[in-house]
Amino acid sequence: MFSKDTFKGGGVAHLLPHVVNQKFQLHNFEIIPIPVEHGTVDTFGYRINNFGYVPDVKHMPDSSLKLLEGIDLLIIDALSFNPNHPTHLGVQQAIDIANHLQPKQAYFTHIMHRLDHRCFHQQCEEQQINLPENIYLAYDRQVIYI
Repeated sequence: MFSKDTFKGGGVAHLLPHVVNQKFQLHNFEIIPIPVEHGTVDTFGYRINNFGYVPDVKHMPDSSLKLLEGIDLLIIDALSFNPNHPTHLGVQQAIDIANHLQPKQAYFTHIMHRLDHRCFHQQCEEQQINLPENIYLAYDRQVIYI
């Protein structure tokens, strides 16, 4: 694939920056930016066909929730059991959003090390949090087909 004559290092990337503030197509995926609040910073999650990806969020306005209605899969920020973190959702807050949107499956991402995959259900019980059966902790290198 490479030869000493043609490959002389990593090369220089050719970037074409775009402001992504409206829906667009990428191959056969319709991508809709979802405005959310990440503390005092406005950022975006994304709806990709029937998949919602919201990794950095503290508050999601009703207008943004509406853009996610009807999704089958939600991946959402759930940093810890602390609902008062200034820039991230807590577990109960993320559950509330998932319950509102009613996806077939939801995965929590951007989780801190204290949320333990091995005993997350027990941890939720100890926090008096009712964890629905269709909500899971995501893990590194996980592959989810959409």
